[in-house]
Amino acid sequence: MKKRSMKVPEFIRGLFYRTSTGKPKIAVNPWDVPELYSATNYNDYQKYYKETSLVRQCVDLRAAFTTAKGFHTEVEVLDEKLDPDDFAWVKKVVDETNRRVDMDNVLYVSEIKREVFGFVIWEAIKTKQNGKFKITRLNPLEASETTPFINEDGVLEYFKYGGQEIVLNLEDAFYMSGVTFTASPLGLSLVEPVVPSVKQQRELDEDVLAVAMRMWAPFIVLQVDTLNMTDADETSTMQTLRDAAQPGVNLVVNKTVTPTVVHMTPDMQSLALVRTGIDETIIGNFSIPKALLGREKSLNRATLEASLQALRESAISRVQRTLKRAVEHQIYDRICEYEGVADKVRIRHVWNPISIQDFKDLSGAVTEMYKVKAIDQKTLFELLAIDKLLMMEDTASFKASRKISQEKIESFPKKPTVAVGGVEQEVKLK
Repeated sequence: MKKRSMKVPEFIRGLFYRTSTGKPKIAVNPWDVPELYSATNYNDYQKYYKETSLVRQCVDLRAAFTTAKGFHTEVEVLDEKLDPDDFAWVKKVVDETNRRVDMDNVLYVSEIKREVFGFVIWEAIKTKQNGKFKITRLNPLEASETTPFINEDGVLEYFKYGGQEIVLNLEDAFYMSGVTFTASPLGLSLVEPVVPSVKQQRELDEDVLAVAMRMWAPFIVLQVDTLNMTDADETSTMQTLRDAAQPGVNLVVNKTVTPTVVHMTPDMQSLALVRTGIDETIIGNFSIPKALLGREKSLNRATLEASLQALRESAISRVQRTLKRAVEHQIYDRICEYEGVADKVRIRHVWNPISIQDFKDLSGAVTEMYKVKAIDQKTLFELLAIDKLLMMEDTASFKASRKISQEKIESFPKKPTVAVGGVEQEVKLK
């Protein structure tokens, strides 16, 4: 007798047997961890400068402190027998060129772009009048579109601009570099070292938004009975519940679901400390005293002046030397060549001196700290070195006391006199 097969049909097995493997499964939203040290380019530097307020503050402050006091030019003769006054007309030509191209703003923008991109370049637009060239304006160019050409001897010969199509000769360019270790003028960006910190800051800000939402909306853990489901149905059901379980949203299901509510208390203080640490890293990269940015909670006048002095003698002085050499060599020397006196005279770019009080006037940080109650009124007066009575002129009591004092002063004779024979005569004091 032939033995009959005892194999149960698959559709019958699905009615009586559990097809799920029974292994625990969990559906979660994974975190996307960014690459902090991924490659960056000029567009990233510009983006971080534009969108990150602290980075922009630091860069703008450095540029403002460098150029805000302005500059003047001086004549330097190359032969002791020559009289500088005889070349005052050359200085006048240079000063007129500076006014025409708005050199104050050019140097301010140049320093910003030099720190952001590590390189800045302008095209010198010239016209020829009476057989002489004259610089009429400086046209800003994009650092990302500029490619320097270095010859075999390591000497810069020219630039290519805009897809390698336009050749820009050195005599038609005005450029400055950041720190560079090669013959290429494309220097290092001052924004690049803080890119990881900026990325961390952005991720932290997004986390703070999520934490703010979860402070009042607890986590919900849903336990689903998937006993008689296939693997595909089990996965689909868990994903559907995961996506539907939003804070404050009613959830209705026709399966056995057991919810577990988990309350969490975010450590906002630790998040704030991390945020402060990131800010200090960014500020330290630009060597800006925290007081100028309103980030110093407590300080005295001596500490503020010491910080400003260090900023002036280190970062600001170095930047001014860089700008000075560039404008003298690439603008002033060319004008002297155009005027035919390059072998007799040079025009020097002289920055107007910066004082500690200038830093205070520029920043206004002390006043802002007082407005946000970071310092009290006494500290405000000490930092600004202002007599408190001068700040009280608008009060009624001060006005009254000042009026009484003024009346007493006016009642005194302007000059001591004595009556002699009925006539008032001035007394001369020995």
